[in-house]
Amino acid sequence: MAYDLKQVEELAEGDNEFKETLVKAFVEEIPQDIQTLEEAVNVKDHALTYQMAHKMKPNFMMFGRSDLMVLALSIEKMGKTEESFDEIAESFKELKAQTNLMIKAIVADFSL
Repeated sequence: MAYDLKQVEELAEGDNEFKETLVKAFVEEIPQDIQTLEEAVNVKDHALTYQMAHKMKPNFMMFGRSDLMVLALSIEKMGKTEESFDEIAESFKELKAQTNLMIKAIVADFSL
């Protein structure tokens, strides 16, 4: 499953313009967040790793990706407890790959 708009549709309450605004915001913001998180992982910045993973969690939930929320939570916890960046990098690699697939699906479905 690439994504699920159930929560987005509940928030929009039938307002298609608002739904599209939420979708566009996700497509614009999440790639930037992934890039910032990648930079944090590359420079081994635990605090920024924690902050960026924390920031992304609700967005993944809103788009029906509890699996990515759990992965972001794992990265967040590893950043907070200053775990090895080898482990953080592995989890980030999976998060980035899955997020990119999700973004591609949304862009295709919404002709963005």
